[in-house]
Amino acid sequence: MAKYSDAFKEQLVQEYLRGPKGYKRLAKKYGLPSMSPIKEWVDAYRLLGREGLKRKTKKSTYTGSFKWDVLYWRKQRGASLQETAEAFGLPRASLIAAW
Repeated sequence: MAKYSDAFKEQLVQEYLRGPKGYKRLAKKYGLPSMSPIKEWVDAYRLLGREGLKRKTKKSTYTGSFKWDVLYWRKQRGASLQETAEAFGLPRASLIAAW
């Protein structure tokens, strides 16, 4: 995946939040290959504010037991990926989907 600056990500997030453009229209406007990164940035921004958009210098690692706890919690509550990410303070719901 291409690397985008924090300022660029915030610009797209703010434009999305001001509406009425959707993910697809913004992706097309800015030449992104898909709408997925924008959706992830918006979700991260809603959860963590500007901190959610910053590139990580070190990749976070999660223990097997933490992942199990997260997945078990999600299953027990019938929670969505986004709800689960918010409950555990994870920056992106897609992390859980990969587990």
